[in-house]
Amino acid sequence: MNKFMYYLKKRWYLFVLVLLVCIPLFSITINKVTEPKDYERVNIFIASNSASGTDLRSKLKENKPSYLKEIDVYSVLENDSNFSELLVTRGLLMSDMFILPADSILEKDHSSFMEIDVEYIKSGTNYDFEYVVIDEKILAIKIYNSETKEGLLKNYINYSDKDYYLMLSVNTKQMSPSNEGIIYILNKFIELSEWKYI
Repeated sequence: MNKFMYYLKKRWYLFVLVLLVCIPLFSITINKVTEPKDYERVNIFIASNSASGTDLRSKLKENKPSYLKEIDVYSVLENDSNFSELLVTRGLLMSDMFILPADSILEKDHSSFMEIDVEYIKSGTNYDFEYVVIDEKILAIKIYNSETKEGLLKNYINYSDKDYYLMLSVNTKQMSPSNEGIIYILNKFIELSEWKYI
């Protein structure tokens, strides 16, 4: 013990250095192990007139299936000066699902959006949505009609006077028989909306 204390007093800076290196490495390792995987989370990007996704997030988390460890809703103002930047960085790069006004999707490069498998959606939700064809592919589901003021999530999203569409990311891991996160979210949207077909 005396040798150890002697060495510690003489070379204390080495022990401090080892601690400074080991603690962050341990923390990073723990975070990586406990962090939900891509197929265990659903990220939803919403552009609307008001930017609060807190109520919707908490409702979506109620009674969620065990394969979904995390559901996150990121809301932005559609007229925000940084909207295009946020759509790319937070939306297209990090989200599985997008709710966007019509003018936002018509102006964009559509390579980030997945072609929607209508039969898969119908079989999982039992609803016949209005689908939108862009570039000869079904890329969107109409979820809000600006003329009738009817659609999904009116109590949670402050829609402007535009039609709104739901699109899926080409990178989503939520569209397989073993992981139906998108189907769960769509059914939850319907449940929360007092659904009337738009």
